[in-house]
Amino acid sequence: MSSYAGAWLALQCRALAVPARGAVFLPASAAPGAAESLTLLAAFPPHASAEAWQEIADDVFEQARGLVSEPETVGGRTLVTLGCPVQHEEGGIAAVVVVEIEAPVAHQVSRAMEALRWGVAGIELMFLRQDRAAARALLARNRVALEVMAVALDAADFHAAVLATVTSIASAFRCDRAGWGVVSGLEVRVEALSHSAQHAPKMGQVRAIVAGMEDALHATATVAELSRETPGLRALVQESGLPQVLAVPGYHDGAYRGVLLLERDGKPFSAEERQTIEALVTLLVPLLESRRRYTTGFRSRLRTALADAWQEFMAPASTLRRYVVFGLLGVLLLLAVVPAPYRVTADVVLEGAEKRAVVAPFDGFLASAPVRAGDMVAADQLLCALDDRDLRLEQLKWIGQLAQYQGQFQQALGEHDRARANISLAQSQQADAELKLVATRLSRTQITATIAGLVLSGDLSQRLGSRVQQGEVLFEIAPLSDYRVVLKVDERHIAEIERRQGGHLVLSSLPDTSFPFEVTRLTAIATAEGGINYFRVEGRLLETRQALRPGMEGVGKVVTGYRPLLWVWMQPVVDWLRLWLWRWLP
Repeated sequence: MSSYAGAWLALQCRALAVPARGAVFLPASAAPGAAESLTLLAAFPPHASAEAWQEIADDVFEQARGLVSEPETVGGRTLVTLGCPVQHEEGGIAAVVVVEIEAPVAHQVSRAMEALRWGVAGIELMFLRQDRAAARALLARNRVALEVMAVALDAADFHAAVLATVTSIASAFRCDRAGWGVVSGLEVRVEALSHSAQHAPKMGQVRAIVAGMEDALHATATVAELSRETPGLRALVQESGLPQVLAVPGYHDGAYRGVLLLERDGKPFSAEERQTIEALVTLLVPLLESRRRYTTGFRSRLRTALADAWQEFMAPASTLRRYVVFGLLGVLLLLAVVPAPYRVTADVVLEGAEKRAVVAPFDGFLASAPVRAGDMVAADQLLCALDDRDLRLEQLKWIGQLAQYQGQFQQALGEHDRARANISLAQSQQADAELKLVATRLSRTQITATIAGLVLSGDLSQRLGSRVQQGEVLFEIAPLSDYRVVLKVDERHIAEIERRQGGHLVLSSLPDTSFPFEVTRLTAIATAEGGINYFRVEGRLLETRQALRPGMEGVGKVVTGYRPLLWVWMQPVVDWLRLWLWRWLP
């Protein structure tokens, strides 16, 4: 282009009727109107300085029209600078022509400008031919790409598509052999070779091809004819005897997916051919990758997906992600090996170690009840009293009967009536027994506490004067010196509980204090409560305090052994999943 523009400019300057010299400028940037957007393409004379014409060239480029400068007198000569734009076929400015002439007369300037405008058609023809040549080259590349992609789409599966593709490429570019390698991580596997249905991976030429593809894959830039630069391609040239080698890797979806390798014995690959092949590989990689994903078996697709995920994970852009994942894996590993106590959690109720019931000794009526549930009582303290008026009247009755029978006995003895004396003696003994029975009942009207402790139940203050029956429970008393722990263990965890296992409990009323206990008894009968089946497990409290009271509730945890911390956390989920699978699997 530069030689053509220089020759045209020389003819144009000689064709003018006046002495002339000039230059041709090309846009150097994609920003129209920028001062630095023009660069010198050619000048006449060849060594002429074009700095003086830069300003008018920029004005012509900016205004997109021809310009004529004001005449200047230099060394007794009148100089005029002419600027004319060269229009591009698709619009815009393709170049700017600047000619400086020596024209003392005004009509010479007009004729020179007119001749310059007519002459610009010659350089416009150069750009037109250049564009047409580029269009023809693009059309040829597109035709080759469409033919190759049509062959790839017409194949039944991935391997057939690759084989047909490399064979078509080898024919299109007159190559002796073409091969396609599939990238898996940092390794390359030869999928197909042109004009060859099968190939052994351990063949010497195949190993050399793999080495050449790996050299292309590990290169820092797009690979083109690396036979003199990398050992793999040099070995391939020695193995095959084909001096011209071109290897182009294909990049798609954030990673390298394939490598195309071409070999031929003849002229080297031209720049246009390399450009066409690189564009073709860019189009083929996503197409072949989609065929590989959707036409291979499930195991192959899974293996490919895992390999792609691993390659993306190991990419330099995923460094932070790797640190996070490795950190999480380290934490999981630590949780999987560090032992921790495995504790079964259950609701807890505190009961007294023993419980005394106070019952009514005989039928009667309540006279007083100074104590009720929740009160602390001492041993022999009065709990309640029964009405003793009927008993005292009965006592007077039997005292009188006893005196009467004793008098009859004395009289019978004085009259020597043995039979009547015996009868009177028996009657007096009966009256004495009844009198003792009444006295015993009178002593029992004052009902007292048999032990010191807390009254658990019984509030008779609202029943004064009412009747009580013999054997009726009036009060329940529990001592505060010892307690029994009752745990409601879920049926899912009862198999973990054994006697003599230890644990701790925390009561709702004392959340800041934990109390140790030991399991003493397990019951084999389940009880349903709140939609959950639980077993009653009893334990012995190892430490007591004055603040403890029977009936307090809380949460207890029984230590059943030591397990990895991850197992402790995941065991409920694993058990639920096992039960769910057992329920739904056939």
